[in-house]
Amino acid sequence: MMIFEFDKQTNFEFVCDLVIDNNLIANFEDSNVTKLTELLKEHNITNWQCTIGMNEKCQRTVKIEVHEKLPRLFHYDLTTVMLKYN
Repeated sequence: MMIFEFDKQTNFEFVCDLVIDNNLIANFEDSNVTKLTELLKEHNITNWQCTIGMNEKCQRTVKIEVHEKLPRLFHYDLTTVMLKYN
């Protein structure tokens, strides 16, 4: 995850790898995106949009743009989630 923080906007960018399980079913590993969106909902942050794309390595790219100033408590919880799961 890459974070770009501006005065009134924060961008989160993810690259999700393609994973093939034992049953030859392909999925993208996007659990970090889900954790971030759940954290946004938990803090009642609703002014955000998500853009999904694909790069040259066949990885899913996800960009979440939050169009409001994030509270300090959100940053604390985000750091906790990043340390816990990564």
